[in-house]
Amino acid sequence: MIKLGSTTIKPQGYKKVMKGDYLIWENSIIEWITDSKISPNARIILLPDTVQKKLGNKQIVSIKFGSYGEITEGIKVDLPFVNFDYSLSHYLNTGGYIEAGTKLTIKYKA
Repeated sequence: MIKLGSTTIKPQGYKKVMKGDYLIWENSIIEWITDSKISPNARIILLPDTVQKKLGNKQIVSIKFGSYGEITEGIKVDLPFVNFDYSLSHYLNTGGYIEAGTKLTIKYKA
């Protein structure tokens, strides 16, 4: 939706605003907790069904791997997977596994 006047009427799921001559797209967030550890050599992660439904074919801005770090480039969505240009160890500077129970946060353009 585009904000064109009244600030009191906003449709459900309102995510975009118009400001001046520029259109600003606000980022939305999806989070989940991993149920198994992820190899540092992985270049692909499988998205849970609920995340796939919310994400659809939207453009991913970044993926944060808990306290391990955040990836902002080289991300490609090919549902049900997210592919990376390089291994996770390249982006996150880690040689060990990303432990089960790590919160993953995807920021995407709404």
